[in-house]
Amino acid sequence: MLSQPHVTCGDMFHDLLQHCCCDDAVVPVGRIRKCGNCTFTVCFEQCCPQSLRPQESFLVKLKGQSCSWAPSPDDRVCHSVS
Repeated sequence: MLSQPHVTCGDMFHDLLQHCCCDDAVVPVGRIRKCGNCTFTVCFEQCCPQSLRPQESFLVKLKGQSCSWAPSPDDRVCHSVS
């Protein structure tokens, strides 16, 4: 039997293939959240507010990238929801 990669999130163990640690909470890998009019996967992406472009209020960036970094071709622009 192969062992699964387990890590801790706060005081809980979780399987990296099924869950991730987000804000000290164990969440399923496929969990999505809203980012303006877009959705993003919380384990792999983040929602970044954009104050310089009021008509384009958010960017979805890969986790690990700073929200203050310039937009890249991999980022998704998400507009405010009215």
